[in-house]
Amino acid sequence: MFVRLSRWVAQIGGALWWRRWSEPFEKVEEYYLLTGDRFADTVTDADDLGDEVLDWASGRLCLAGETYRVEWLDDDESTRVRDEVFGLDAQA
Repeated sequence: MFVRLSRWVAQIGGALWWRRWSEPFEKVEEYYLLTGDRFADTVTDADDLGDEVLDWASGRLCLAGETYRVEWLDDDESTRVRDEVFGLDAQA
C-alpha cells in the first residue's frame, strides 16, 4: 500500500481558450498491491478518510470485502516501494 496526498482543482467554467478553476482541494491517492499480484488504486477526498486512517493505524486495510495486514515502512523503504513496486517515481 502506498498513499500520497495531492492537490487538485476542478474546471468550473469556460471553454476552449479560457477556463475557470475551483480553489485547490486535497485528494488522497491510494495504491494497493494485494495478494496474488493483484493491483488496485483509488482516489479519495482527504476529508473522507477518518475511518480508513484509524484502520491503517491499527495495522489493517479493508478493501473489497477483504481485510489485509498493513506494514509500515521507513522513508527509504517507502521510496523504494513507490518507485519499484508501483512505478510512481517522484511524480506529483
